[in-house]
Amino acid sequence: MAPRLTLAREAGAAAPDELPVARERSPRDHAPTTAGRVQLHQTLVRRVALVVAASLVSAGCATGHLLDRGRRYERPIAYERAAIADGQLTVSYTAAEMNQFWRKLGTHHRTAAVPLAQFSDHGLTADRVRVERLPDDAPVTGTPTALRLTPPCDALLVRDADGGAFLDPAVLTETRMAPWVWPLFPLAVVYDVVAVPVLLVFAPAVIIPGD
Repeated sequence: MAPRLTLAREAGAAAPDELPVARERSPRDHAPTTAGRVQLHQTLVRRVALVVAASLVSAGCATGHLLDRGRRYERPIAYERAAIADGQLTVSYTAAEMNQFWRKLGTHHRTAAVPLAQFSDHGLTADRVRVERLPDDAPVTGTPTALRLTPPCDALLVRDADGGAFLDPAVLTETRMAPWVWPLFPLAVVYDVVAVPVLLVFAPAVIIPGD
């Protein structure tokens, strides 16, 4: 029977499966109230005004400013549970959400699976690692393993003698767009057509490869 391993935490801490994990509730679980709809409308109006103002006082197009403001980065800050089964590592972790200025906006509970065979390629970089994003509440099944955030060397994944592992957080770092960007995107395009039409010639070369 495989030894039961716990996640790396401070000495004397309880095993992670003995601790309740706080999970975020999705705002879609509840119907929006009238006050919530008003607040959402006000937030969208403020963001439109912010994008337009940024376009007027700085170089570039409104579309580019909008995409920059809406880009989000999620990087793991704590591994909660990890297990290995069928040649892949499944990880439940807490990720910090940051904006383009690397300001922390909040945290989210995420779950992902990473095939282990790909790490035999010594030239593998974090942006080329195949990661399967699972539902946030997906179970972590398999042989429990200790998982630590910082590798002791430049390798993305390092297995140690006690059966644990170090996984570089860059492997699970995710870039996405904030949901509020897409309702504003057509307005930004219309503004660019009217105010700076010449930028539309160059915008696809910047926006499409970048996103």
